[in-house]
Amino acid sequence: IIHTRSSTEDAIAIVKENYDLNLKGQFHCFSGDSGQLSSVLEMENFYVSFCGNITYKNYKESEIILNCPENKILSETDSPFLPPVPYRGKRNEPSFITNTISKIAEIKSTDTEILKKNMYLNSKMLFPKMFKKE
Repeated sequence: IIHTRSSTEDAIAIVKENYDLNLKGQFHCFSGDSGQLSSVLEMENFYVSFCGNITYKNYKESEIILNCPENKILSETDSPFLPPVPYRGKRNEPSFITNTISKIAEIKSTDTEILKKNMYLNSKMLFPKMFKKE
């Protein structure tokens, strides 16, 4: 899980220098631009994740979410930080992730339940050892 703050370009460069198909990961709380999104999406086993800050009025990067394919998108809480609206200003907790996922679905004009299913499948691909064999 790669958490970048003002260093997305550097992080992508480092990952690309060491990239092979055995390497996989997640760009946590993605805050890059559309070019950086394209760079991440070029890497087969990498995903992009969004947190509660996408629900804030001042969030201006909806285009990034719109352009992120559902087979590459994840979400997480970033607890105890970045709680989604209507919990902004409070301590974040895992149950609030549904608000973030609903906002992603709204931006992408997709069904929330379908998005949740796709995120679940993406999680299984990224973290297979965390799931029991089905």
